[in-house]
Amino acid sequence: MPFTIPPAVGARRLRPQSSSRSAWSRAPDLLILYQGRLYALELKTVHGRLTATQSETQERMRAAGATVTTAGGIDAALECLEAWGLLRLNVAKQLAEAI
Repeated sequence: MPFTIPPAVGARRLRPQSSSRSAWSRAPDLLILYQGRLYALELKTVHGRLTATQSETQERMRAAGATVTTAGGIDAALECLEAWGLLRLNVAKQLAEAI
């Protein structure tokens, strides 16, 4: 069972630590810890782009051993989660149809 950290809802209300940006504003939208590995997924629209801060954060996370990517759109996000072995779309679809 993957452990997920929810998106930074209301992060703007957090008090910044030592800079003008809080730690949550730099974190990817979805963090998943599964079988001792950290997966991080930044969600964007199809035409969305990373900010410089987000790009730097992703580079640092990769250097620390995390698997990190950016998905442009919900379909890309689902494909990424499936490729990482964190989501089985066929199983989810079968369960939805059974209900």
